Amino acid sequence: EPEERRREILMMGLRLAEGIPYGRLDRLPPADRRAALVDEGYLIDDGQVLAATAAGRQRLNGLLAYLLS
Repeated sequence: EPEERRREILMMGLRLAEGIPYGRLDRLPPADRRAALVDEGYLIDDGQVLAATAAGRQRLNGLLAYLLS
């Protein structure tokens, strides 16, 4: 199932310091949600890779719920 695969990639990839290359995701989480998490210091989004910061990885369940809702 494509949506389940996307969730799995986000869940597993954001646990890694190197994050997820955009090419691995068929659809990115909404830009406004990504930007809010970048502003809060929980996410890095450089236009090529989506990664959780150390603080973001500590709150990963909340980040994922926000990104996937």
